[in-house]
Amino acid sequence: MGLQIMAMYLKKRLCRILAGVFLLTVPAYAQESSVTDDIVVKATDAVIFQMTSNLKLTPDQTTAVRPVIAANIVKVRNLQRSLEDGTIAGKTMYSQRKQLIDDENQELSSILTSDQMKVWLSMQDQDPSNSHSRHSSSK
Repeated sequence: MGLQIMAMYLKKRLCRILAGVFLLTVPAYAQESSVTDDIVVKATDAVIFQMTSNLKLTPDQTTAVRPVIAANIVKVRNLQRSLEDGTIAGKTMYSQRKQLIDDENQELSSILTSDQMKVWLSMQDQDPSNSHSRHSSSK
């Protein structure tokens, strides 16, 4: 039983690390991201894999969740670029990111069951790589 728990933890951790790496690999001077960018597709796939594994998404839910996740990844990447090129301040970027997360969670709540949504929010709270909780105002 202990090995199963450790394997599950390592799988979750790997998905988080991969998603983070994918999001940070494109230089700041690149054009705005879109949902078809290879980096966005890979990051979306990593999040969808994590969600499917932990939330037991149905095929229909997976199809419905994918564009929500991809769009949010694009918006967050573009916000990060705005911070890096100096067009917005850090405080502004974090408040806008918080709003994006709240909007994403609102959209996901119409796709996921209430139990799945609780697990999703819990996963975000437990992610040590997420220094500013994805849904701090959604509790």
